[in-house]
Amino acid sequence: MSRPATGIENPSLVGRSVPRQDAREKVTGAAAYVADLHLPGMLHGRALRAEYPHARILAIDPRAAREQEGVAAVLTAADVPGVNRFGRVTADQPVLADGKVRYLGDVVALVAAETPEAAERALGLVRVRYEPLPAVFDPLEAMAEGAPEVHDGRNNVLAHVKVRKGDVDAAFAAAEVVVEGTYTTPTVDHLYLEPEGAVAVPAPDGSLTVWAPTQAPFAVRAAVANALGLPAHRVKVIQTTAGGGFGGKVDAAMDTCARAALLAQATGRPVRLIYGRRESLLGSGKRHAAAVRHRLAASRDGRLLGVDIQVYLNKGAYASVGGVEPPAGGLTVKSAVHAAGPYEIPNVRVDVYNVYTNLPYGSPMRGYGVPQVCFATESQVDDLAHRLGMDPLELRRLNGFQPGSTTATGQVLDQSVGYQETLHRAAEAAGWSGGRRPEAPRPGTGRRAGGNGGGELLLRGQFRPRQRFCHGLHLLDRRGPDRSADGPGRAGTGVPDGFRAIRGRGPGGSPGAGQHTGARHGRRPRQLDDHRLAGRHPRRERRADGGTGGAADPGAPRGCAGGPGGASAGRTGAAPLPRRPAADRPGPVAQAHPEL
Repeated sequence: MSRPATGIENPSLVGRSVPRQDAREKVTGAAAYVADLHLPGMLHGRALRAEYPHARILAIDPRAAREQEGVAAVLTAADVPGVNRFGRVTADQPVLADGKVRYLGDVVALVAAETPEAAERALGLVRVRYEPLPAVFDPLEAMAEGAPEVHDGRNNVLAHVKVRKGDVDAAFAAAEVVVEGTYTTPTVDHLYLEPEGAVAVPAPDGSLTVWAPTQAPFAVRAAVANALGLPAHRVKVIQTTAGGGFGGKVDAAMDTCARAALLAQATGRPVRLIYGRRESLLGSGKRHAAAVRHRLAASRDGRLLGVDIQVYLNKGAYASVGGVEPPAGGLTVKSAVHAAGPYEIPNVRVDVYNVYTNLPYGSPMRGYGVPQVCFATESQVDDLAHRLGMDPLELRRLNGFQPGSTTATGQVLDQSVGYQETLHRAAEAAGWSGGRRPEAPRPGTGRRAGGNGGGELLLRGQFRPRQRFCHGLHLLDRRGPDRSADGPGRAGTGVPDGFRAIRGRGPGGSPGAGQHTGARHGRRPRQLDDHRLAGRHPRRERRADGGTGGAADPGAPRGCAGGPGGASAGRTGAAPLPRRPAADRPGPVAQAHPEL
């Protein structure tokens, strides 16, 4: 069937290779990262970390540090003017530690100084007296009676999520084959090439602008506003190019931005706070370590009858997204919903515990609680295939989801289900035949290797969020190019390119013709003679290009928030930050862009 005439040539680019809009900037060095930003009079921030994984703070004496030459401010918890807590969902993490420290990454004091060297010297002069407390590092130990409380007055179990379906005990009693196993996965750091950082710029009217490589500018705005005791509209967050994120630059950006903003507010000067690699590893969130106890019941012909799973996630010191609240129901819910895998199993019992310990906090990382349980379940399916003498691919085909299947949470899959087709295509691509794929020599060894694996992405069935979120808008206009807008931060996942593919070819014939407005930041800011423009409040108005939004800041760089083609969290206008002098940047970058 031919498409109706639309007047638009090749209206869809979905599924085609489209050049990325930010590719040239990144490969030529034109993209501005937060460490590239520089302002006249800018101070350098540093953070003093805890000396113990669990200890009470008896006293902090910053007097010697404050008297150090070149030091503009030394801040402790007593200097936080607003709420001294932040968190992606549950706000239980202090901006500056008060009362006690719960892991080695906690920050007990901040320093702002004229030079990085002066800031480092001042850190060594801050005196902190601690009372060390017993620490706990394993979730099972943290759940034991009498275990040290990471958060005083509350149980160490942050969340316990259950999934129940059918009669699991009866299924195991009737099973002809039972496979049992215990699986562990380690803590994993995101290890993005660019460590966490932020630049905070105060304005004469008391408002503040923060530049940072955040994945969640609106969450960062809320954290900064709460810490500073400001209404949200007095804080503007602008996303710089993110040198990697993978889920990690949500919570991590909240702490760096809030701390840089505190120093900027206290000194009345721009402050840049950049973490080193060691403190990034020490203080940032990680993929949750997990221990999974897994029992799988089946009949002799390979039909899965029941599954019984207990998952123990190492939450670390703070909640982040580990609870059961929206968005997305929390990481603990994700693990529980996905634990049984992409298989139709009539009897399911899953218990997932997310448990506080004195380790770095667990945060979002690609897969968001699923890789841990997926690893355990797919390993069990492989073991069951071995016990039955059955091709593991055929075992998955026999039990895998298809239209009409019911998930562990009771959701009926009455729409498209791609699992069986995925198995078929993967088997063809791998040359899988006769129970195993043809083995190939390992490069340089002469040895042969084989293996298999699986993954899934399931809907949540009975689990429904209590909030609705709007991530994008696509406007079709018969009179001219389509327009689209989106709100997610930029972390290299190609959101603008997705909208561009959806728009297809516009009347002008160019791929993705039309206008897209979003948090498209990262181009090099232009030099301003006066960076104190940050106090302006743009009006809500319709722009000449047909879009709506705050009045564009003529000094802001194109593609950055506050400038043409950009957006940001907050309504306070902000001037862009000048780049470092060319002499301070790597040679190839300066050569590629001599005009900068």
